[in-house]
Amino acid sequence: MRRISARGLVAAIEEEQVIEQAVAAAEPAPVEQLDNAESLETELLEVQDTVEEGVTQEAQVEEAAEVSEALGEYEEALESIAAQGGLDRNGAMILQIGLEQLCARVGIVPTAISMPSMESFGGASQRVRATQLALESVKDTAKKVLEAIIAAIKRAGEWLKDFWKTLTDSNHRLKARAKKVMAAASSAKGEGEIENEGLANKLHIGGKVANFDRDFGEFTAFAEAMGGRVVGAIVKNAETVCKNVADAVAQKGEISFKAADMKAAYNGVKLSAAEGETVEGFENLRSEQLPGGKALLVQLPTADGNAGAQAFGKAKTAIGLFAPSTAKASSAKLPALTSAQVTTIAGSVLSVCEAIDKLRALEAEFDKFVKQMLTSANILLNVKEGEKVGATAVAKGVISSLTTRTANLASSIGSYSLSTSKAALDYCELSMKAAK
Repeated sequence: MRRISARGLVAAIEEEQVIEQAVAAAEPAPVEQLDNAESLETELLEVQDTVEEGVTQEAQVEEAAEVSEALGEYEEALESIAAQGGLDRNGAMILQIGLEQLCARVGIVPTAISMPSMESFGGASQRVRATQLALESVKDTAKKVLEAIIAAIKRAGEWLKDFWKTLTDSNHRLKARAKKVMAAASSAKGEGEIENEGLANKLHIGGKVANFDRDFGEFTAFAEAMGGRVVGAIVKNAETVCKNVADAVAQKGEISFKAADMKAAYNGVKLSAAEGETVEGFENLRSEQLPGGKALLVQLPTADGNAGAQAFGKAKTAIGLFAPSTAKASSAKLPALTSAQVTTIAGSVLSVCEAIDKLRALEAEFDKFVKQMLTSANILLNVKEGEKVGATAVAKGVISSLTTRTANLASSIGSYSLSTSKAALDYCELSMKAAK
């Protein structure tokens, strides 16, 4: 599996060097499996490894998009300054420092920036020409950043293939283990307590693990809604927005975008206002609390047209904490499960497996989306000077992060569903062992 360079997106595209990121997460201690039961430890590590790669890639594409936006502002400023007589030496020095700082964020080395010498900005007769040359340098740099974003879109498609494979392998083992747990459920007696802090942190809702068969059933309904319809609707929306961006750029018109259509994708998932700071242009929502004190966190644009499409390009949807206070369970103790509860939970895990299968079946939809993204991005790459207005002015920001963010939504849902289901089966097996 390929890794992402920590030095910026451009450096990553050029070098494809290996990085490792330390992730501090309290994981439950491994639980001894039933005889002949499928182990999920290795597969879950591979899934998490793939998810972390996607998160790193998303962060770097976001950084590149910000740099691309800033370079666009540099272009506008330099065009205006050139018309007014050009930069002086102080202005040129400030420009060079700013340009080097932007390039450092995406891994472009200073020697790759072909700025005129400071002496070129000395005389009044030279300043305009030197400023025009500086403008060309900024445009060349902006093009290189956009090309890196396009390469990242292609790489995201390859990354998704890695993810689909690890998801399929893990889900196969999860399904086999759930069947074996169900077959052995009669040994659970529901007597006493189990003390396991890592497991409590994975499974608690509201700080405690109680009536878990009911809570896990509600989580199963959430996983079925996400895998069965919601993620597919979000991918389709993203594909449509990308196509509408390309059409608006080609026709020099407004981007066709309706905020209500984006919100409708989440029908079937109970969402309410999320805690925390509000951001202009966005509605921040969250699902009901899920196992592990988690929730589906959703940002939705509130405007239509260009402004709404621009916000959609920046909006995030992912599994995160329901609230800061829900990061850990308030008690490390879990009540031992009864035979009936183990049977119910194992059955629910099998339903989650079916939801993951439906998520996996979206591969073709993701492929169509990535192809549309590349089409839209290449149209932007070939926009002529003087046409970067209206929809074109916001288009790069709309499409830059959509691929990685949309792909990461699938990986976030898939990874969380797998790890939560695996923890639920661990709980079942510990309950059966406690009865012996």
